[in-house]
Amino acid sequence: MVPVSAAFVAGSAVAAVIPHDQVQPIPAAAESYMAKFQPVLKVESGCVPFPAVDASGNTNGGLAPTGSRNGGCSSNVGQVYVRAKSHYGLCAVMYAWYFPKDQVLDGHRHDWESAVVWLSSCEDSANIVAVSYSAHSGFDKSTSPPHDGSHPKVRYYTNGITNHQLGSTGSQGGQQPLIQWEKMPAAAREALTKADFGKGNVPMKDANFANNIVKADFR
Repeated sequence: MVPVSAAFVAGSAVAAVIPHDQVQPIPAAAESYMAKFQPVLKVESGCVPFPAVDASGNTNGGLAPTGSRNGGCSSNVGQVYVRAKSHYGLCAVMYAWYFPKDQVLDGHRHDWESAVVWLSSCEDSANIVAVSYSAHSGFDKSTSPPHDGSHPKVRYYTNGITNHQLGSTGSQGGQQPLIQWEKMPAAAREALTKADFGKGNVPMKDANFANNIVKADFR
């Protein structure tokens, strides 16, 4: 069990680390093109996505990598986070998911994975050009990604030896409430920026976002 802790400013609690199954998702809010091209995620192994932070800035305490791979984390509404930027003539849209633990042979508390959907423009009328899938310290990339209409099909999986990663799949997955980085409550965005997720790094916070887009570039 992760200890519950709080941060204080002038004697008032402003944020806390709370149990993994007590974090409520932030209501969906995102640009229409971000929703149109939101991936469907198929979880083949391990935890399903959970919210990493709530509207008040309380962050997810995660789970220790013990028991079964999806022990304590097999069901949740979840959340998917999105942030976009123009990048050398294309629109790079990053979708990110948080998982309470990443457990295979070994493992660790907290996991963040992301998929970058490359669009011809940051508009509803755009076309999907490619998709990049987070894979450990880099990205696997495809210029012919499987999709369901406008929604790329993404899987969360492991090869049985390494920790989890994302990849393409022909299987149908599901979606989670979509919240855009810029539309998050300030307390939640600040919490994700400052929280210590151990070996899980928030891929779209300012310190990581631009560099991850460069690494995800398929060209």
